[in-house]
Amino acid sequence: MAAAISTEFRRISKSLQCFNPMFAMNLFTDFIKFTSLHCQPPNSNIRPAVGNPEDAFPAPVRAPVASMMPDIAGDIEHTLPSIYSITGHRRDADVETLFQLRIEGKDGRQAWVPERAVQEDSEMALFAYWNSVADGRLGAMAHKDLWHPFRIEGHRKTHRGGQLLVYWVGSPDRSWQYERVIRKAGPKLVEDYWDSIRQHQKQDQIILSARQSARRRHRKRKICQNHARSNRITEKHASPRRSRQPT
Repeated sequence: MAAAISTEFRRISKSLQCFNPMFAMNLFTDFIKFTSLHCQPPNSNIRPAVGNPEDAFPAPVRAPVASMMPDIAGDIEHTLPSIYSITGHRRDADVETLFQLRIEGKDGRQAWVPERAVQEDSEMALFAYWNSVADGRLGAMAHKDLWHPFRIEGHRKTHRGGQLLVYWVGSPDRSWQYERVIRKAGPKLVEDYWDSIRQHQKQDQIILSARQSARRRHRKRKICQNHARSNRITEKHASPRRSRQPT
């Protein structure tokens, strides 16, 4: 894709008879910076939406594609009923790289909800739905190389910088991404992740301190018991024997 964009820049510049390699390269660099907000770099260990999801999820009854369906419930809902089924999807009107899903509750009421909300509630139901759609989620995407981070699940250090294990919206896959890239795409996700890590470390430190205090109390109690036992033995041996009275 990058090569095609670079070639297109050159073609347009030549047609305008003002080809400037530096101008084309600057435009190309700006585009790469934009796409890096959500796309995975080529050196990712795992790319989302790659492979055959049918191997992991049973194929339900084929659901209708609702890319151009009207808004049947007015405002977008963010709360889900306890029991519901996913009956359609459409692209988000504000962010075309995200989706809204049409759900139908047990009472027959229908509403549009963000895909992220469904994934938070039941990721298996979401992936089963996309598995039932012709060409899956990838076929419905406007930009097949742009993904939004859903959650951060781990971290590691590399010689090129820190990396985060990212779980993606609409995909069951995880992949390692450089933290500096994910901070641009989802700064709050990164902060929430590190806050949770610090909170866990704080709790671990509290538990460790409590265990160390318990060990110190136990050792002190044992020392006191041994000292008291030694004193009793010493007193027993040091006590004078009663002399027999002469008869």
